[in-house]
Amino acid sequence: MRKHSKFITILLSAVLAVCLVQTVFVQAFATENSATPDEPTEDLYPVSMEVVKAPESVTDIDNSTFWSNVVLHIVYSNGEEYDVNCDGVFNEGGIVPPIAEIKGYAGRITADYYSLTGDATASFKVDYC
Repeated sequence: MRKHSKFITILLSAVLAVCLVQTVFVQAFATENSATPDEPTEDLYPVSMEVVKAPESVTDIDNSTFWSNVVLHIVYSNGEEYDVNCDGVFNEGGIVPPIAEIKGYAGRITADYYSLTGDATASFKVDYC
């Protein structure tokens, strides 16, 4: 009986040692290569952007209520898609995009518009700098 308990003790010690080594190994590599949702590991960038909602008629493109009714649909390279309201797009620095920072660079959405004889054209830009 004494011989069996010694064998079981050695066996349990060996199993415990293997488990601890695996845990230390996993912990060492997990912390070295970990990423939070705010820090993507892949190259992330805006892939496409389109206006999905806008007022049907343009009475005053300079009016802030016009821009609060404009919505952009932005798709990023990781497949994430967002709808962004353009209210405040002409504030200093534009508006903050859905993914506010990529690789330490702050993002902003800005717009330029031209209005000639009743026709209006707007262009939008997502910039990380």
